[in-house]
Amino acid sequence: MKEGIVMGVTAALLLKTDKFPLSCILAETPSQLPDSRASAKVIKVLDQYLGLNVDPKPLLKKAEEFESKLKGLMKQTGKAQTMKVKKEISYMG
Repeated sequence: MKEGIVMGVTAALLLKTDKFPLSCILAETPSQLPDSRASAKVIKVLDQYLGLNVDPKPLLKKAEEFESKLKGLMKQTGKAQTMKVKKEISYMG
């Protein structure tokens, strides 16, 4: 790992690794938003390792829904920004 942050309970446990054995599965995320795809990858690895028979597909479906909503919001934000610039220009001319 080149850079990253571990927070919360995971970080606290990692600080105490000299007292008991500990393993950690980390997944890379491209932003500070919740990442359902990364969570699904972690679940898939845990499932293979522990044989839990957990299906990550519902989580991947939620990830697609979240990404779709986020793209829509970004598109609306872009439109609002463009309209703001046009209004500022019209006041000058």
